[in-house]
Amino acid sequence: MENDSKKEFSQRLDFYWQYLTAYFVAMLIYGVAMGSIHAGYLTIRWFDPVIILLLLFMMASAFFLLYNFWKKKSIVVGDDYIVFHARRKERIFHAEDIQKIYIGRKRHISLPNTLRIVKIKVKSRKMFIMFRPSSYWNDKELMRRIHVLKQNLEQNHK
Repeated sequence: MENDSKKEFSQRLDFYWQYLTAYFVAMLIYGVAMGSIHAGYLTIRWFDPVIILLLLFMMASAFFLLYNFWKKKSIVVGDDYIVFHARRKERIFHAEDIQKIYIGRKRHISLPNTLRIVKIKVKSRKMFIMFRPSSYWNDKELMRRIHVLKQNLEQNHK
């Protein structure tokens, strides 16, 4: 049975597939709309600037999909630590190393949860560690665990 004190959240890559599909469909629609029919055959101009631009977008999306799939980013959140894991690198921050956790709040405008950013201030670093919880699978559970970690930090610092 899974230990309830820690949970791993892997990075979402589904939006890359969505972009690839959207670019492909747009390229097909544009190609058919701008193509010509001669003797029963559809001719598509491949060297049209819009087709080339859509092909570049598709290649960039495919590259970043493969790159992020290879990196295998994930976050492990425990009761008193957080681990940022990539293919060859693992950064562990224990509660005593973390100074503060900032969670993006709703301000004057309605800020959906997908745009919220979590910032973690660590004693050994000048810059914040920032990530968007909606970029990981099961983002609501990830936010709940970060809230628990933040409450544990606030109790320990008092």
